[in-house]
Amino acid sequence: MLVIFLPNLVWQAQHHFISLDFLKHIHVRDVSQGRARGFFVQQFCFASIPRPFRLCFWAYVLFRSREGKRYRALGWSYLATLALFMVAKLASTTWLPCIRS
Repeated sequence: MLVIFLPNLVWQAQHHFISLDFLKHIHVRDVSQGRARGFFVQQFCFASIPRPFRLCFWAYVLFRSREGKRYRALGWSYLATLALFMVAKLASTTWLPCIRS
């Protein structure tokens, strides 16, 4: 596995991890343009029409039902990721394509 990522890691190190500077610049630009506003509204309403219903269903299954207890860590990891994105003021365009189903 290391063989796959080693060339990129070496290149990043040689160029002082320039991609991190680029991502920081994009983040500052997105926050200043207001792209991070309305993050939760876009997450729960605009991803797809049945999404709010599916989220309520899965929240019940993962956090309330006995059958979902086995997968509760998955629910907590989703909520932790969502909270992290909220704190980081990440734009929804970054997160929505990853979870659209």
